[in-house]
Amino acid sequence: MENAILEEKSLFKHEQSAIDEIKRNFNNKDMFQIVSNLLIYDSQTNYYYEYDLVVICPSGIYVVELKHWSGHIKVAPYSWVVNYNHFRNDPHKGNIFKCKILRGLYQHCFKAYPDVWVESVVVLTNPEASVEGADAPKGAADSSKKNPTFASIIDFITYINRKNNVQSANL
Repeated sequence: MENAILEEKSLFKHEQSAIDEIKRNFNNKDMFQIVSNLLIYDSQTNYYYEYDLVVICPSGIYVVELKHWSGHIKVAPYSWVVNYNHFRNDPHKGNIFKCKILRGLYQHCFKAYPDVWVESVVVLTNPEASVEGADAPKGAADSSKKNPTFASIIDFITYINRKNNVQSANL
């Protein structure tokens, strides 16, 4: 795909550590493909979009935004609150746009293939952060919640495994 550039490693040690941990949990499974540190060019905006991690599996394609924020994090619909007084835009806002770009590329490049779901996922990777309002992996997978946020890498891995088990049980 001429629109994409794969970087070898993340510029951030904590991000590369999170990517490596996620890859270790999915490497031995034939049904998972993990792509990290991806830049995709969008000709409509004339901009490269950075993808921390893309997980491709039977239940869909997951565009994963990794956040290593510290302190107390309150997950809210439009703005997240960090340390009780710093407001940050919901990371899903930008990530959902990246999902649309990736889905459009998929549909353009693989016209004969069936449509696929592309989902935004945010994973908070700092184990010392306290997170309020994140999704429980079982509940998010069982309810087919859209655009989930997880408080840890383990929660994200549990979610993906459960989502694929639910998917295979429904076939």
